[in-house]
Amino acid sequence: MPSKQVLVKTIADIEPVLTGHGIGEKRVLLSQKEYSSPITQIAHTCLKAGDMVEGHSHPTMDEHFIFLKGKCEVTVGGQTITCREGQYLMIPADSNHQIKVLTDIAMLTVGVALD
Repeated sequence: MPSKQVLVKTIADIEPVLTGHGIGEKRVLLSQKEYSSPITQIAHTCLKAGDMVEGHSHPTMDEHFIFLKGKCEVTVGGQTITCREGQYLMIPADSNHQIKVLTDIAMLTVGVALD
């Protein structure tokens, strides 16, 4: 089990990697490999205007988004929600969702495993 210790990281010092959906990049601030927690991952994610994350779902985790910059449309179960800087969005586990990026966006993404 990963140790329970204080972690301090600077986003700019973390190497970016491709997102799991193959669109945009993320800098992983925390993963279950480092810390034992229901949080599966915390990442600073950036997507470019025109990017599209195709419809998908996460059967075993809720997904949380905190929008830091930009504007996008998130479609969840047929409902389209316009998200922009300063907003928070939670998508429950097993909910089909897609993201259409309208302007360059930056967001914090947090995955939380179901019990």
